[in-house]
Amino acid sequence: MTEQHPPQPGGSTPERFPEYDSTPPPPRPVPAYNAPAPGQANRNGMAIGALVVGVVGVVLAICFAPVGLVLGVVALVLGVLARRKSTVSGGRGQATSGIVLGAVSVVLAVIVLAFVGSIMNKFGDCTNKATQAEQQACIQGKL
Repeated sequence: MTEQHPPQPGGSTPERFPEYDSTPPPPRPVPAYNAPAPGQANRNGMAIGALVVGVVGVVLAICFAPVGLVLGVVALVLGVLARRKSTVSGGRGQATSGIVLGAVSVVLAVIVLAFVGSIMNKFGDCTNKATQAEQQACIQGKL
């Protein structure tokens, strides 16, 4: 006598799925050497570096112009190299952002350095005065 299964919730009997009764599918092929894992996007480390250095360069160009200038140049170089490499892997937008932020950093740093240089040129001789009162009088005379 055949064994009877209790009715399933919903009142139907269990269905048979013949496609699951066959042999398992063959294993997936192993990815090639240095290929990204399935589901991962291609990443370009130089593009990410250009973007990060560009952001830090813009901030430091305002606060500490010489360092901002150097970081801006580094971001420009990394961004250009990453754009050349981006035909093979992803990160083209990040490289472009790094180039733009590097250029902004260089321009800001040059403006800040020029501004500070002009102020130092205008008021530099006032620092050679002997007393603080003489220094203040010199500065007031230049304004």
